[in-house]
Amino acid sequence: MMNGVFLRIGSTDVSEYLDIQSYSMNSTDVYDTWTDGNWIDHRVVTRQRIAGKVKAGFASEADHAAFLALLESAKDAESVYTVTAYVNNKGAADTFSAFIDTDGEGRWDLINGRQWLVVNLTITGR
Repeated sequence: MMNGVFLRIGSTDVSEYLDIQSYSMNSTDVYDTWTDGNWIDHRVVTRQRIAGKVKAGFASEADHAAFLALLESAKDAESVYTVTAYVNNKGAADTFSAFIDTDGEGRWDLINGRQWLVVNLTITGR
């Protein structure tokens, strides 16, 4: 792990908000496949792609809003982010261009006035 940093979006470390138990970021081969005249399958690895999922959780609406603002400001004109992430199956961090898809969840304890706002991040290397 890179000095306790699991995920950096642009230059902002967001590791403190992550549910580390749900953290799954791996590098996989991207390949071309074909079947020859003898019905034998072939693969040629063309590159590797880093992809994964993690949950980010926020106890305050202000932190949640700041995170959403970071996501909006850190993407370029093609909605691509520069991400530095710890890659589980490599045991090291890597910096790469990625798409980040989000969906949200919320948990409220109305009796005690507490909330927990969650953003599910799906990160896919470009």
